[in-house]
Amino acid sequence: MYATSHMNTISLKHSIDGRLRLKLSAVKNTESTASAVEQILLSHKAVVECNANHITGSVIIKYNPNKASDETFLELLKKEEFYEGEPQWEDSPQKSTSSYTTGAAEVILTKAIEIAAERAILALL
Repeated sequence: MYATSHMNTISLKHSIDGRLRLKLSAVKNTESTASAVEQILLSHKAVVECNANHITGSVIIKYNPNKASDETFLELLKKEEFYEGEPQWEDSPQKSTSSYTTGAAEVILTKAIEIAAERAILALL
């Protein structure tokens, strides 16, 4: 239905219960396809909000997690031929927060070691 001369792909960007963000190559630079994606997703009973950005190819789906899951929408988009192949995480699902968390943990750990060393030295005096 939405096939082009190149393979349309999908990459998952972020997922929490009730919210899915993905990149859909068929949407990028194609306003009519972005609109079609929004209409199809909004017709699903669980979807409360959907935004497909034709400039970036980003699609954000907000839904009732008691009525559907991420897989529901991935299957729907595939059935409607908006992408081929298997969905892939563009980055690790935890990557968006893990680099910040790791950096913060390193700072805290370093400071804790410095304080412990200082106290040990003071205890010896």
